[in-house]
Amino acid sequence: ASRAKSILEDGVFLDAISVVKEYHTATFLKPNAEAEEVMEARRMVLALTEVVNELVSYMTDGELAKNKRDKHRG
Repeated sequence: ASRAKSILEDGVFLDAISVVKEYHTATFLKPNAEAEEVMEARRMVLALTEVVNELVSYMTDGELAKNKRDKHRG
């Protein structure tokens, strides 16, 4: 949990997430963006968000959210 917290507080990590999200979010605003480009940008933003959410989950609960979901299914 402490490692997840340190990753989430790491300036380089946060900057990297921010830069990549901004890059892909800019695709949404391009008037000439193809539907496929927008969908790919959306997938990328959602994937980055999921990575951050998994780290937050691990930090707060001591386990990845995926593991918690699997336990609830079983």
